[in-house]
Amino acid sequence: MIYAETPAESEQLFQTYVLGEPENLKSSFDRRDFNTWILRLLAQVPVIARDEVATLLANTYGGYVENRRDPSWRAMMSGEVETLLSRMIDLGLLEVEGNFVRLTLLGRACGRLALSFVSALRLVDLLRSMRVPFVTAENMVAIVQVLEEADVYTPLSRGTQDGTRIGQATQRFGTSVVQILQRFAPDVRDYWARCKRAAVLFDWMRGVRVEIIESNFSTTPYFGRIEMGDIRRFADTTRFLLRSATEILGLVAPEANVSEHIDSVLNQLEVGIPVEALGLLALPPILTRGQLLDLYTAGISTPSAFWNSSSEALTNILSPRVVAECERRRPIEYPKPATSVVGGTGL
Repeated sequence: MIYAETPAESEQLFQTYVLGEPENLKSSFDRRDFNTWILRLLAQVPVIARDEVATLLANTYGGYVENRRDPSWRAMMSGEVETLLSRMIDLGLLEVEGNFVRLTLLGRACGRLALSFVSALRLVDLLRSMRVPFVTAENMVAIVQVLEEADVYTPLSRGTQDGTRIGQATQRFGTSVVQILQRFAPDVRDYWARCKRAAVLFDWMRGVRVEIIESNFSTTPYFGRIEMGDIRRFADTTRFLLRSATEILGLVAPEANVSEHIDSVLNQLEVGIPVEALGLLALPPILTRGQLLDLYTAGISTPSAFWNSSSEALTNILSPRVVAECERRRPIEYPKPATSVVGGTGL
């Protein structure tokens, strides 16, 4: 059912969706990412006979298209499927029961999440090799930078100046974590980019002002310059990956127990304020990051501290207009302080 608000729109929609030509169907199967495709296909079935996995693949639309293109494809694919299944069993992603196979809990976690097969195995390998004390929710922000999906555009200088990012990341996360960022790096510049993203995000989460982050991590005015858009891109990508990584971590190293802290880290990545100030997110959503940091710097880090402050005190931190709008949205559980001073503030 398509809703049109005007006769003209109704005619346009009818021409497009009823009389128009349908778009070409395109399979999600990617021959170059065969492993990921099989993993996600297996995540859709509870159990399957081992010798029927190749048939399951062939019966998909992607399999139909490939077999039409090359009639020998199905026979060739059967060998690749069996090789992959053996590898998945060795890695603990697949378990065997008689002639049947099913994904393990770890395999299902990897198959459900938006990570490629390569990234999922890379993450499993890293988490299994790490000592538990280093697997913290905050350190995971750096660790996920080794994943293919984290490799977003990271401004770097044309020379070697960004080699200093290794030291900056080490100061923030420690040597053991930063050494992990070397793993699977195609070249040294990829390593610098990982260190740069990790260090930028550390400062962002700690509430460092944007202009200071830009100054500290911009190599030149033209090349390697970090701006707010870059910070936001790093933070959003990392938040997305952390959710996947945490589910895998809970199965690979449950003793690390980061689940109780991960929500705080996700909020810090989204807003860019210290963990001690996260309670301020319960205030009216009109407050910007800068204003939340101003309140925190002034010693106001909880909603009760905010609502129990006088209007005069708050207007020394925020603009009168913002204070007035917050006052308009005051929750009923926080009655206005009897000592609140309004006169002379422009409210």
